[in-house]
Amino acid sequence: MPLTAIALILLGAVIHAGWNVVAKKAQGDTRFTFFSSVLMAAVWTPLALWLGWDVVPTWGFTEWALMAASGFVHWVYFVCLLTGYRKSDLTVVYPGAWERALAVLHHGGAGVW
Repeated sequence: MPLTAIALILLGAVIHAGWNVVAKKAQGDTRFTFFSSVLMAAVWTPLALWLGWDVVPTWGFTEWALMAASGFVHWVYFVCLLTGYRKSDLTVVYPGAWERALAVLHHGGAGVW
């Protein structure tokens, strides 16, 4: 595996873990979620526009419905995760959230594809 790939994987892991630690320190505050979502949109929107400029205009109802469903599922996940961070320890909430997310994916959505 190229060294750049390993570096990107490690950087992604550090960013992911850092977000969860900061979310816990913010006590699962909804303002934290809002501002982190705005920051993610500001960072990723230019790349999305650049990569999808020719493709997105050809999307139909199905593609937009899947985008909306993905947004809704992520919203529910964040609300549940941050509620857990308000009520319990990070080391309890985070592993449990992943277990439940994988179970939902396994039983609810992955079989469709």
